[in-house]
Amino acid sequence: MSGRFLVMAAALAVVAAVFLVAAVFFRQGVVPSVGFGTEFSLKVNGSVMLEDGMVLSLLGVSEDSRCPSDVQCVWEGRVVMGFSASRGPFEEQFNLSFHGGRAQLRVIDNYVVEVRSVEPFPLSTRRIAVSDYVVRLSVLTV
Repeated sequence: MSGRFLVMAAALAVVAAVFLVAAVFFRQGVVPSVGFGTEFSLKVNGSVMLEDGMVLSLLGVSEDSRCPSDVQCVWEGRVVMGFSASRGPFEEQFNLSFHGGRAQLRVIDNYVVEVRSVEPFPLSTRRIAVSDYVVRLSVLTV
């Protein structure tokens, strides 16, 4: 009966460890894995884990001067977003801008981070809440 108890205790410890790891990922909003070259979406304060363990996070939107779709503007405007890339002790924070359908690329470590789109598009009659932003990205290896 002692051996059976040890097996049950070990199984319970493994299940508890799995739940603990899952809770940490859930609390941090980390998606376990995103493939290189695959487009994915992030919301503000959201994170993804790349195939090799690099975690990419969208920290916020510091500027959104895009011309509302219901207005005619001289300048199309831009969106500036703050990101964090981390793996182990390495962490780098950086900004990327997106304007006129063109993204600024950023090389970090062995990656190229590219913004593909930013939603929702502004309207003159509505202010976009920070929680409403959804950024489509892709990450390639260099």
